[in-house]
Amino acid sequence: MGCSEAVALRPHHGLCAQFFEGKGYSEGFVKNMTAVLQDLGGDPSRPVRLWCEADVICAHCPHNCKGTCESGQKVRAYDTAVLRLCALREGDLLSWGEYCIRVTERIILPGRLRQVCGGCEWLAICEGKAVNR
Repeated sequence: MGCSEAVALRPHHGLCAQFFEGKGYSEGFVKNMTAVLQDLGGDPSRPVRLWCEADVICAHCPHNCKGTCESGQKVRAYDTAVLRLCALREGDLLSWGEYCIRVTERIILPGRLRQVCGGCEWLAICEGKAVNR
């Protein structure tokens, strides 16, 4: 990824990124997620484009079947909820730092994680970390 190139990002991955701790679906997924988060975290001004399809994080997910998520409806619901609660739309372009602030202020701090991520297997980890913010 080039430094000024916008990163396509599923809206709900803005939440996943806040709580990721090196656990995941597979070793390849964890390695990729770590690299993507290091890249984004190294430059809060890096532009992200909100995209409700497979993104850079999905690239190594075992649920990614040729660019389509096998959990399609579930993750689409997560994305839709994040966009709605953050007053954003698919295709919006903003900096990684701005996006993290918006997700934190509108979902994490008001205690809306379960409202967005109710069916996620990683929810307990995220809720545990959210309490300590």
